[in-house]
Amino acid sequence: MTLTLSRAPRRAATAALAALSLVPLAGCGGDEAGGVGSGESLARLAPASSIFYFEAAIRPEGDREADVDRMIKKFAPDQDLDKLLTRALQGSSDELDYSRDVKPWLGERVAVALTGLSAVEEGEPDFAAIMETTDADKAMATLRQSAEGTLADRSYNGVEYLFDSADKFAGGIVEENLVVATEPALRAVVDASKGDGLDENAEYAKVSDAVDEDALALIYGDLGKVFDAIKSSRQDTEDAQQFEGVRELLDRQGLKTFAAGLTVTDTSVKLRAAVPVKDGGQGDAPAETMAALPAGSWAALGLGDLGKSLSDALDGLKAVGGPGLNIQSGLDQLERQAGIDVQKDLLSWMGQSGLFLRGTSLTDIGGALVVQSKDPAATKAALAKARTIVAGAGLPARDLRGRGIDDGFSVSPGNAPVEVFAALAGERFVLAVNRASLDAAINPTRKLEDDDAFKAATEQLGDGLKPRFFLDFPKVSGLIGAFAGNEPGYARVKPYLDKITTIVAGSKREGDLQLQTLSVGVR
Repeated sequence: MTLTLSRAPRRAATAALAALSLVPLAGCGGDEAGGVGSGESLARLAPASSIFYFEAAIRPEGDREADVDRMIKKFAPDQDLDKLLTRALQGSSDELDYSRDVKPWLGERVAVALTGLSAVEEGEPDFAAIMETTDADKAMATLRQSAEGTLADRSYNGVEYLFDSADKFAGGIVEENLVVATEPALRAVVDASKGDGLDENAEYAKVSDAVDEDALALIYGDLGKVFDAIKSSRQDTEDAQQFEGVRELLDRQGLKTFAAGLTVTDTSVKLRAAVPVKDGGQGDAPAETMAALPAGSWAALGLGDLGKSLSDALDGLKAVGGPGLNIQSGLDQLERQAGIDVQKDLLSWMGQSGLFLRGTSLTDIGGALVVQSKDPAATKAALAKARTIVAGAGLPARDLRGRGIDDGFSVSPGNAPVEVFAALAGERFVLAVNRASLDAAINPTRKLEDDDAFKAATEQLGDGLKPRFFLDFPKVSGLIGAFAGNEPGYARVKPYLDKITTIVAGSKREGDLQLQTLSVGVR
């Protein structure tokens, strides 16, 4: 198969994506340039109105390259970044050889900008792939070599480029960068290079500046523009109302734009995201609730104010409902059949909540949802209604007794070898699987915040963030091994799983931005 110019934008985008897939293996130590946030970003060449944009540093240099190779060798001792990059990009064309035709001119960064969705119905949205070059002449020679049809020389605003009129794709050099794009997108890149680039967009600047400046990859999106474009293209269809509802929901939450950056150290891979928000959020309460869950849990999640979150989710679903999706009608039917009022009987009393999983073998895996009750009397009434519903389903409910338990019942669903417990303990509602998890939730001997693995994960998160999700991966890997037994497939992946220590996520508020970080620890 020959790489035609019509395929060139796809090839360039594929190359950028392939390179991006290698970024988790890239380290970011040292002070030399190499991260997306260091040096001059390619965002200056993306139109300010870009809908999506991502950029990756694929060929770091000096100390940074050495750090990259050290990280790679943890997982593949016989590999380095250059070998992996070559393998990822080799074979993208039968006519081009990466090592011979591309590597000699490919620079440090690549980027892809989605500039328009007007032609998305025809399968060709406007986008541009932008690649730094070390030799613009060689880059253009490669572009000409890849062409299958007749190329026309064109120019726009002082920039000459090649155009294939049959396939309507173009390629040229803009500020020593190779740009391969749809023609409208290429012209938009030329305009951006004159001083109206994405880096001048205030919304982009706000969220991208909050991402680690050493990020090896950055992705930015304007969700408002996405829904506006889709809604516009479907204004005469029945689902236009749903798109309008989604847009209104995003506006209410302040979720218009976002940015996320990927960084790597010697011991972790981190994804940091920044999202504008309108309300005041819940502060550290979800993290504090999670930290108070029982020690020894191999997974934990801080859910925040569960009643409010579920109420907001229901409101959102109602907002996007359309002719084929009437959430209110379905909710009304459920309430009639169950004999409950979801908002009054359940959501009204649910406060800060946390979820944990524990167990060291396949026979004692369990966990619990722990909910702080805003109204214990309402919680007790809800337990009584739940017991009636369970009995109506033909499942015998047994009275629950124990230290700290004020009310509750247990039930064994069908022939399942598990027992489910629902209990009120003071101002806490607990829904647990297995008795050990129930007792640990109500009367923990130690808290998760005292767990050594949790402490290490908190330090790994850094930047003053408090964990809201925690996974002790060695324990999880042990359970996977117990389940897999002597499976050959597990034996092959086990050495890689053993490299992972903890997976932790946390968040914090800075002004009108919500910052979130997901970190994977690597030994």
